[in-house]
Amino acid sequence: MPTFSKDHNQCRQVVCTLCMKKSDREISEYFISEIKRLISGNINFDDERVPRGICVTCRFLLRKLASGDEEVSIPQLYDFESILIKPSTRQTTKCDCIICQISKTKGKGKHPFEKPSQQEVQKEEKSFEKRCTKCLSVIARGLPHNCKEATRRENLKALALADPLGAEQIASFIVSSKEVSSDGTILISRFHGKPLEIRPGSNATQGLSSEPLTTQDMINIQGLQNSNFLKLGIDGGGSFFKASLSLISEHEGEPHSPVQKKSKLITKDNFKNTSVQKQLIVAISENTPETYPNVKHILDLLQINEISISEKLVISCDMKLANIVCGIQSHSSKHPCCWCNIDSAHLENCGQLRTFGGIRNLYKKFVKSGCDAKRSKEFENVVH
Repeated sequence: MPTFSKDHNQCRQVVCTLCMKKSDREISEYFISEIKRLISGNINFDDERVPRGICVTCRFLLRKLASGDEEVSIPQLYDFESILIKPSTRQTTKCDCIICQISKTKGKGKHPFEKPSQQEVQKEEKSFEKRCTKCLSVIARGLPHNCKEATRRENLKALALADPLGAEQIASFIVSSKEVSSDGTILISRFHGKPLEIRPGSNATQGLSSEPLTTQDMINIQGLQNSNFLKLGIDGGGSFFKASLSLISEHEGEPHSPVQKKSKLITKDNFKNTSVQKQLIVAISENTPETYPNVKHILDLLQINEISISEKLVISCDMKLANIVCGIQSHSSKHPCCWCNIDSAHLENCGQLRTFGGIRNLYKKFVKSGCDAKRSKEFENVVH
């Protein structure tokens, strides 16, 4: 039989509420009432941040405490409000909160709250090397120690090879800090032979323009006609949310007679305006779920509403993002289509086509009714 990973609610049932260790059973109503009566009445067991299990030890301690034994030592309750539970998305479906981590420990697996043993502390201390402050040689029993300038340089070279990125950063810092000679070169000393000549590039191409570059400027510079439109592509996937712009001709991609294929050199002029090579990435965000607040924030930063040719702006996205952009709830709602108002029970038919004005009026009615999500189907599931 296939096995499946436990979800968050199943993990809650195998973690003890009191000691936050693995439990052998789900907590009963009797122990819930005893915990609220004897320990804390503020625990909400319906909260998904609160475990719903109880171990043998804590059951025994609760019974002794209920019998009047005042010497019973009950573990201090964990701060459940500090537990962070990430919402499930297409990229991340597994929960990695502290409750799920504890529930999935097996056998002698280390508990997240367990303190490191003395052996682990000693092992961690042994991972550090003692080095000479002058020549950077490792100091240990049986190792030679030739404290010379040449030894220091060899050790610096070995450390730089172990961290290539850090070596590049140090090299660029050294080069930028040296003065340029009259012929425009910089001399860098090498281990052997003549110094290395470096000619730094001009920073003129890296300067920032004081004037903003608009889409109309791009059309004028490229000598394009007014038969062009701007396509904004938005999509989430691979743990990234991306937005890109493309300038496309209305006549590009029109049907024509097949032409004979022939080999030719691939250059940037051969790519179509609709190709990936001609797209301009304007926004990218990691670990950003496809939700209305996130999409609205990114579009506000891009200032899409202020584009001078906004009447020729086209948005390219999947059906989920189309509902988000239109302010409509997900495709599991009563009216899932962003094109018409057909209900989910009659998707084989076509309803009345939606318009931006109609969507705006439905949203105003939804706000006027108190923004109750339970009544969203009365407004064709327009909530934004």
